[in-house]
Amino acid sequence: MNFIIKQYIDKLTVEDIIELCKGKNIKISEIDAEIVLETAKKHWIDFYKGDPIPIMNKLKDQLDTSTYNKLLKVYLEYKNKGIVN
Repeated sequence: MNFIIKQYIDKLTVEDIIELCKGKNIKISEIDAEIVLETAKKHWIDFYKGDPIPIMNKLKDQLDTSTYNKLLKVYLEYKNKGIVN
């Protein structure tokens, strides 16, 4: 399963991140999308199975506050549904 997820993440683009956010009613700038994409590619396993709190804390300092809060809300929803640890 990890291999499939990694392949998917490796193929993601900034445009994909922007579209994914649109689907969750999150308006994200291209700069913030680039940060999210870079973070996802480097730390996807931490979000999927590990402890993403240190990574989220870094993102909080890098992203627009509104964007960060909305992304955090989506992450917590997925976590509560058991989609991520």
